[in-house]
Amino acid sequence: MPKESNTGTSQLSGSTASLQASSPRPLLAALILSAILHAALLAGTLLTPAAPSPASDGTTAALEVALLGTVSDPVRDSADDAAAGAPADTGYDGANTQAVAPAPLPAARQAPGIATRTPVVVTRADAANRLDVAQAAVDLKVSASIEPWRPQNLALAWQEQESTMLRERVAQWLEDPEQLLNQPEPLRWQHDGRQYQAAVRHLPAGSATAMERAVVEISTEYDGRQVHSSIQLQRLPFSHYAQFIDSWDPDVTLSEDIVTGRFHSNTAINISTERGAAPQFRGPVSIATSLTWAGAYLAAGMFADGLELQAGRIDLPTMTMPLFAAEVNPNDSGGQRSEPHYFDRASWITFHATGEYSWKHSPDGPVQGHRTTSAGTVYLIANDGVNLSVQGQLSGQVVVYSPYRISITGHLRYADNPQDSADSPDLLSLISDHTIQIETPSVTGPGDLHIQAAIYAGRRFSVRQFRARNNGMLYIYGSVVAGSMSATEPRYATRIEFDHRLDSIRAPGFPMTDRYALESQDPHWRVAR
Repeated sequence: MPKESNTGTSQLSGSTASLQASSPRPLLAALILSAILHAALLAGTLLTPAAPSPASDGTTAALEVALLGTVSDPVRDSADDAAAGAPADTGYDGANTQAVAPAPLPAARQAPGIATRTPVVVTRADAANRLDVAQAAVDLKVSASIEPWRPQNLALAWQEQESTMLRERVAQWLEDPEQLLNQPEPLRWQHDGRQYQAAVRHLPAGSATAMERAVVEISTEYDGRQVHSSIQLQRLPFSHYAQFIDSWDPDVTLSEDIVTGRFHSNTAINISTERGAAPQFRGPVSIATSLTWAGAYLAAGMFADGLELQAGRIDLPTMTMPLFAAEVNPNDSGGQRSEPHYFDRASWITFHATGEYSWKHSPDGPVQGHRTTSAGTVYLIANDGVNLSVQGQLSGQVVVYSPYRISITGHLRYADNPQDSADSPDLLSLISDHTIQIETPSVTGPGDLHIQAAIYAGRRFSVRQFRARNNGMLYIYGSVVAGSMSATEPRYATRIEFDHRLDSIRAPGFPMTDRYALESQDPHWRVAR
């Protein structure tokens, strides 16, 4: 980035000796003096000044080199000297200066059009007399680009043992954030005789899709100066997981399921490898307790990105409404105000790719109205005990919330498919404190079912009539978080794939976990000068 600069003009004034020619001829002589001096030096000329002359008043004589016949006329100069009672000038002022006469310049080094003459060495006083040098005031104007001084951050890299200690501290904080993040006072400790302090600054989520963050400022002292370093932590939303189950149903077994993305369970999960079937986990798997399976072995490659047992619980919030309510009517990042639509009775909602939704109060009833889905994040909120049924093709960002139940009655797709377009702006969150269910085959129809959404069911996510011989596939692209999950087979085999846009943003209105991840770290101490 260009830096701001100040252009100033400084003026220097002083009285100094300068060559002031009384006629054009001495001015030309002065220019030739400088040229011949350089030529003489290049030719190896040796000039040996004698002791200062009385006329120089004890000051070292300045040597000036001139060509006879160019700077001065020797005949006229000799006549002038004789008239003044001085000996004739034969080339050197013997009374004041002694010098070794230089050899004539080689022809190749002579200035064009100038005859070779024997140079004369004179004192500054003589040069002034001969060239009528006058004292003159000289004004010099200097223009320069001056950059203003700014304080700089001095950086000192963490020392090796210190770096190991601090990284271990960060790992401990990520494992148990409570020991750092919710303390009323800064955390203090000592290492190798040096005192350290960590203070936390919380950065709340600024919109329905923003992440919550915490900045940890670590400080200590070096050479009597306070230095600091910063670490930024990101609080993980539940939409960070492709699938998250709080309490696995003991009657449910994974056999042909494929989960692409992060998987977590707070209880043991059941896996079946009988009859050649086996689930596949294409992402990191963490289980708070243990793993049980039916069959002789765990299939090779089942846990492609690793399995972590005894990983620790991640508790679901007891209610989602308090967090959700705080985000209703925000001025979102687009600057558009989001007005919630409240439903006080059961409603069937259909999303349209044109950027709007319609609703009815019964499956076969008349349409009650249309509203836009393009005004920022749109909130559809059911009152207590009200069921909302949803289907259609969504254009925009929408949160559907019911404390009681949400029913999926047909395909839910994005108008701009993020599987084809990574920068798709379309996002749908289905959030319920109780249940989210897939309706019966008579409602959804036979065959496969496609859902593109982030689903949060605080109590249970279920497939109604899962024993129906449909032999279809349930495709969920986004995230599934549930207190528990029913079986889906034989009605559906399940394919859950994480929406990678949710690596950097939160599904709209989604609740947060109590886990943090390291987002950035500066392994240097810095002090502002």
